[in-house]
Amino acid sequence: MKLSKRRKYNMRKVTITEKSLRKLSILQSKKWRISKSEALRKKK
Repeated sequence: MKLSKRRKYNMRKVTITEKSLRKLSILQSKKWRISKSEALRKKK
């Protein structure tokens, strides 16, 4: 019982971390795109 509960908790934790990582990666990509566009604008 305890082991299965712990495993379930770990699985939930993993899914949460994966979701947060995905969100972070999306935010970073957006920031990178913005910075890239700004750099191009500055060049012009």
